[in-house]
Amino acid sequence: EPKAAYNLGNALFAAGELTRAVEAYRAAAKLAPLHADTHNNMANALREAGDRDGARAALEVALGVDPTSVAALTNLGGIYTETNNFSAALEVLDRAEALAPDLPEVVCSRATALSGAGRREEAMAAFARVVALHPEVPGFRKGFADVLRDAGRDDDAVRE
Repeated sequence: EPKAAYNLGNALFAAGELTRAVEAYRAAAKLAPLHADTHNNMANALREAGDRDGARAALEVALGVDPTSVAALTNLGGIYTETNNFSAALEVLDRAEALAPDLPEVVCSRATALSGAGRREEAMAAFARVVALHPEVPGFRKGFADVLRDAGRDDDAVRE
């Protein structure tokens, strides 16, 4: 049953058992190859285990199944950002933002990629937007402060 394997993968991932989670997601994907969330979640487990290539491949499958998967686009953008491929990151994150312009994870991921690409003004504007939407999330505020600091605005960074 694909749903049982998928749910097992989710439980194992939550417990930090990444190898077993990937095995469960692979079993679910064999049973239901057109379930984009299975491939996306498998990618999350692979990425956390340090297998970016495997994660990227799983995300490409997820996007082949559902090209509008905001989660898969955002995760793929994150992998590209982690590997300093900012143009590829921004390409997929722009697609994600077009689909979900106010989803904080998308805005934050795109802001991080913009910062890495040296587009600090755009990154600051994006981080300011996500912090305004969700001031309670420390990670968003930290990203904003980092970009402000990189731009030489230490006093503003301290306030964040």
